[in-house]
Amino acid sequence: MLNLISSGVLIAIILGILTYGMKQNIDIYATFVTGAKKGIKTTLNIFPFLLAFTVSVSVFRESGLSEFIVKILSPACSVIHFKSELLPLILFRPLSGSGASAVLCDIFKVFTPDSFIGLAASVMMGSTETTLYVLNVYLSGENIKNISYALKACLLADLVGFIFAYIISMIFFT
Repeated sequence: MLNLISSGVLIAIILGILTYGMKQNIDIYATFVTGAKKGIKTTLNIFPFLLAFTVSVSVFRESGLSEFIVKILSPACSVIHFKSELLPLILFRPLSGSGASAVLCDIFKVFTPDSFIGLAASVMMGSTETTLYVLNVYLSGENIKNISYALKACLLADLVGFIFAYIISMIFFT
């Protein structure tokens, strides 16, 4: 039933767009082709940035730098009563959605999804964004070079998201 409804909605949207275009005397086919050309151009513009970003994330993960950072920050986590097992997720979530999902799966394998760490990790995944990936895609697509303010604001929002996700998890799950 849901399939039928979603198919009907999709057909209605397409027919609505075509009807609107005809009423406005818009050459729908030419407009579509122009949009497709712009889409391909945008894809080619952002591809080098995405490639460099993907390679950087892979190097970060495979070099052992993330484990080194976790090892350095673990003592500070114990002082503030923060579960250091969540640090890899905090490191990878702003970088890569798939990398963060892999870290989340590792957390689930070790601690189970119903443990406090599993629940807190789940809340953190839902409360934060793949900030650096999103900035990379959107800003490189628009050829924006000065991203310092956007980067600071987005990383601060991620930090706030992580902190409040942990606090909310402590309130609800302990």
